[in-house]
Amino acid sequence: MAWRTVSEHPNEVLAHRLYARVLQKAHRCRDALIEVDEALRLSPADVDALVLRGAILHDLGHIAE
Repeated sequence: MAWRTVSEHPNEVLAHRLYARVLQKAHRCRDALIEVDEALRLSPADVDALVLRGAILHDLGHIAE
C-alpha cells in the first residue's frame, strides 16, 4: 500500500518518509535509506526525515554518520 502511494505521488515527501518507515520495520534498511534520501531531496529540512535517516543508518551499523 505504501509503495502505491509513492508511485501515485512521487513528489510527496510524506509518502517517501512513510514508505521508508515501512521498509525499515520490514528490515529492508537499504531500501528504506533510498526512500528517506528521496524525501530529503524533496525537502532537505524535513526534521522527521532527518531523524528517520539517523535511525536507519543506526540499524545499518553506521553509527558515526
